[in-house]
Amino acid sequence: MNIKLKLCPFCGSDKVLFEDVGAEGAFEDWGITCEECGAFFIHSNDGCVSTKEEVAVAWNKRINLKSDKTMAHLPIPCTKVEEKTVKDWFQKINEELDEFKDTVMGCRWLPDEVKALNLYIDEKNKIVEEAADTITAITSMLEAMGIGEDMRQEAQIKVNAKNKARGRF
Repeated sequence: MNIKLKLCPFCGSDKVLFEDVGAEGAFEDWGITCEECGAFFIHSNDGCVSTKEEVAVAWNKRINLKSDKTMAHLPIPCTKVEEKTVKDWFQKINEELDEFKDTVMGCRWLPDEVKALNLYIDEKNKIVEEAADTITAITSMLEAMGIGEDMRQEAQIKVNAKNKARGRF
């Protein structure tokens, strides 16, 4: 059976292949890997092995963040990174957070600012970009830890509900 796989949702490459991740010689269990960016996908099948067909269906349901313009606002986890340990990741995140703080603290506030903290548009753009860098670094660390988009979305829904219950919005 010829199974067609969609492009890699992280880098858009067509160099995606099935990979047998089962115990050598004992059973076949399939995952998918991208030869271009190194993304690796394993389909959770309630502890049972996944056939090529099952893993292909799960892979093909994934959103291609690079081509789906409705999802372009979401951080795309970086897979070509130097960070290998949790300590490396926290160092990277702290660097990004420091850049964000320095950018915010270095802004020129308008003299007539009262409550709104109206910033010049270029300062707003710098702040937002540094915030996005920080969010992307955290998202990349989570992805490297095997915490995918679905799990992050579930957690965000819980956090939003908790903050709503606290009257924060």
